[in-house]
Amino acid sequence: MNGLRTELGVLAGEQYRNGGVDPAVQLMLSSSPDSYLTQASVQGQVATSQTELLKRLQGEHRRLDQDRAEAAASRAQLEVTDTALAAEKKGIQGKLAQAQALLNKLSAADRAKVNAQEAAARASPAGGRREPAPAYQGPVTGRPAEALKFAYAQLGKPYVWGATGPSGFDCSGLTGAAWKAAGVSLPRVSQAQWNAGRRIARADLQPGDLVYFYSDLHHVGIYIGDGRMIHEPRTGKNVEILPIDSMDGPVMGGTRH
Repeated sequence: MNGLRTELGVLAGEQYRNGGVDPAVQLMLSSSPDSYLTQASVQGQVATSQTELLKRLQGEHRRLDQDRAEAAASRAQLEVTDTALAAEKKGIQGKLAQAQALLNKLSAADRAKVNAQEAAARASPAGGRREPAPAYQGPVTGRPAEALKFAYAQLGKPYVWGATGPSGFDCSGLTGAAWKAAGVSLPRVSQAQWNAGRRIARADLQPGDLVYFYSDLHHVGIYIGDGRMIHEPRTGKNVEILPIDSMDGPVMGGTRH
């Protein structure tokens, strides 16, 4: 744009220097009419070039305005995502602190018992091998069925903070991956997923809907029907099926995609 402005300034100065007198008067005063007519032709070319430069300059203005608007929108979305990630991380750190505080109150014998129970839950009864995850066989069809089919296939995979698969997930990583398998791209974190779909009241939940918990929406699962969901709980746990009323926080609602 600066280059275009410079060219435009040169042309404008040339036009001003040669075009300040009425053309008819210039012709009468000219000692060489042929020479003047040649100059007049050049001035006409200058005016045409000036018009073209103005159009190019306007086009560059519009393009830069569009780039600014797109950059501002991208920055705003990044700020929303950063805020949501910080809130989710804070919520999880708070729960981890609570869990650690409870563990610290346990005796060594009780702690060993808890560890043994969790180890047994992660392994099948036969030689420590994990049992195959049950396949989805519900009546739902279309994209919700694809999302549920994916979610069922992840049962037993461990919680990994910030992970989106395939070997581990966090809560929103699981729901995002499930719907990605159904051809729907969702935002990364639970708060942003809440804003991406059509809001559904708890009473209207259907299989495939996402269901959210806690006032800050820092936990999300995928509803499978009969008051149950598949979700990725927390560090040290695995993807599981759980009644939505068994969570220690309120159901805030759901979204449909």
